[in-house]
Amino acid sequence: MENNNSVKRKQYVRAFLAVVASVGFMCIIVLLAVKNLPEMTKETAMLFGTVIGGLLATFKDVYGYYFGSSQGSDDKTELLRRQ
Repeated sequence: MENNNSVKRKQYVRAFLAVVASVGFMCIIVLLAVKNLPEMTKETAMLFGTVIGGLLATFKDVYGYYFGSSQGSDDKTELLRRQ
């Protein structure tokens, strides 16, 4: 059985990762808005496309967890464990 500190630590780590993924995604979007893609070399544009794709997938997963069924399932499991 996990103690309360372990559960809180997991929640903080998840929240931290969600913030990092969100901020990273937004920073890349702002960077692309500031530096126009047509001015970039082909290799740089491809690199940014790859990074944006990876960050977008992470962003989707983070929000899918927090607003999807996984968080609700974890909450239900925690409630059942406490009973």
